[in-house]
Amino acid sequence: MMKNYFLPLLICLMVTFGLKCSAQLLWNDKDYCSDRTRFGLIAGAQASVVAKLHGGSEIRLPGLVIGGLAQIPLQRKTRCNLFFAPSLIYSQEGENSKTGTTKVNFHHDYLAAPLMFKAYVGTSRLLFFELGPKVGYLLSQANKMLDIGEPDLFDLAVSAGGGLSFGSNNSFELSGRLNWGITDRYPESKDTNNGVAATVLLTYLF
Repeated sequence: MMKNYFLPLLICLMVTFGLKCSAQLLWNDKDYCSDRTRFGLIAGAQASVVAKLHGGSEIRLPGLVIGGLAQIPLQRKTRCNLFFAPSLIYSQEGENSKTGTTKVNFHHDYLAAPLMFKAYVGTSRLLFFELGPKVGYLLSQANKMLDIGEPDLFDLAVSAGGGLSFGSNNSFELSGRLNWGITDRYPESKDTNNGVAATVLLTYLF
């Protein structure tokens, strides 16, 4: 099982390192904001389904979420409350379907990039809200019922959520997101079948 997670995790760490190097070059204006660009790691779990695909759909729970992110200030103020927070994650999504005694997995594992705009409330920054698009590329899938066709390689969704930050320098964050797909997972199916997921995340910012 660890082999399935090694490559996505390695890619996430490499991209996080690349973002850090790029941001140091692009955001080196001392007058821009006293807040520096920060980087972090994300881990969490989610419950997901594929809307309207099956009459007997069952939630895939839990699905793993793991990856890295950057948090870039967007304001010219002494202390910023608005940030752009792109991330790269490995995301286990999809659903289970049960017909009689037969259980079939419709699992979709993605390399996804949520591109979130993040706003903190107040000077203490204990509360924040975030909104943005999420683009996913299908890494693997489990589907034994080929009558609905093969899943699309790309998935587009809108993510919205919020959370609480805590610890020294607000280094830890606990958040929740709702991810609502705006494209069909199975384009050949006549019915709308977008992915929906509810995610709980723990983030550590360096």
